Amino acid sequence: MRYIVIALVILLCNGAHTNAQKLDDFAKGGIENLQKWYNPETGLWITTGWWNSANVLTEIIRYMEVCNNKDYNWVIDYTFEKTKLVRGKNDDGTVDWVTENYINDYYDDEGWWALAWIKAYDFTGEKKYLDMAEVIFSDMAKGWSANCGGGIYWKKNAPYKAAISNELFFLTAVRLALRVEKKHDFYKQWADKEWNWIKGCGLIRESMMVIDGIGEDCSPQGLYFTYNQGVILAALCDYTELTGDNSLITMAQDIANAAMKNMSDSKGILVGFENPEGGADGVQFKGIFMRHAAYLYLKSMNKDLRKYILDNAGAIIRNTKQNKSALIGSNWGTTEGSADAASHSSGLGAIISALCVK
Repeated sequence: MRYIVIALVILLCNGAHTNAQKLDDFAKGGIENLQKWYNPETGLWITTGWWNSANVLTEIIRYMEVCNNKDYNWVIDYTFEKTKLVRGKNDDGTVDWVTENYINDYYDDEGWWALAWIKAYDFTGEKKYLDMAEVIFSDMAKGWSANCGGGIYWKKNAPYKAAISNELFFLTAVRLALRVEKKHDFYKQWADKEWNWIKGCGLIRESMMVIDGIGEDCSPQGLYFTYNQGVILAALCDYTELTGDNSLITMAQDIANAAMKNMSDSKGILVGFENPEGGADGVQFKGIFMRHAAYLYLKSMNKDLRKYILDNAGAIIRNTKQNKSALIGSNWGTTEGSADAASHSSGLGAIISALCVK
């Protein structure tokens, strides 16, 4: 009996190693293909938007972190130097928009870049990235309004308070409080202020789903998107570290459970609610959820969440191979749909998340 048990353990360990190796190999190839979209002239990825590129960079850093691979370390600094000042141009060559230090008209855009540079700081230890995150946060804080009890706007000079802009502001405040010792109290006060608003304004519904935003009349409105269910998970995890309130992990798990239940197809693959998420922005949303779900798993060790992440990664690998393509489209549960840098990096987010929970 003893030898049967030993043999079974060896078999299971070998199987786990094989699956982990499959994920690692797929991630390695996926990053190589992702970089084919990288444009050295701009420091951005062709076929993505401005905010999408911040998420692409974040996934590249996660890949290097999880796989202990620094082959793309140069991309961090190169992107930083190329994108601190960007002039968007029209087809006729005239300047359409300008962003300096990642500050533009959209507070959610700013938040994605702030978090990308915090991730870069954590990975490299170079303080210039953390300093930039502080610069970006200072501008985001200007979007705070007492209307509807608080919260920051989605866009400058617009009355809508989107869940995503406020979740990003919350997470950035918490992460800066945990890293900038001299301004710990300042950032913690902002984090406390934002969380008190989020939990009281109606963004988190009774179903534990996070709705898109708060309108000018202070009522919750809009649709349910996967990335709104995702960012809040990491924010609550880090806020737990900041405050010592372990009940926040339970709340995060409840939000994740609601997303898994309501935003998946019949096979348990993430698609969105009520329709599949697509378009230039929507294709990025699911990967964002998976990134933050993996972060939650490392805090909660919830077996259902781990299985969900692994199942989604497995579906991506199967359907990509069946489609005889090395690129990941926006629909993880089928072989349908074309791929671009946004959808591909989003799918890689799920693959890297699977490596995290392995």
